[in-house]
Amino acid sequence: KGLKAYEIKLRGEEESVVLINKSELEAWQETLDILSSPKEIKAIRRGRKDKKIISHQEMLKIIGLQ
Repeated sequence: KGLKAYEIKLRGEEESVVLINKSELEAWQETLDILSSPKEIKAIRRGRKDKKIISHQEMLKIIGLQ
């Protein structure tokens, strides 16, 4: 599938803008949000170390979001 993006050069502007699908943007924002949280990174690392598979709901409880 891949990312579909369109670069748009605006008249009179030095830099261009990029247009992407809204769901793609939301996915990137969520990823950045997760990666910027030390608590969530710690939970991910702990999960990798333990190699334990848990549900999304269980993960939310572990990181205190539910």
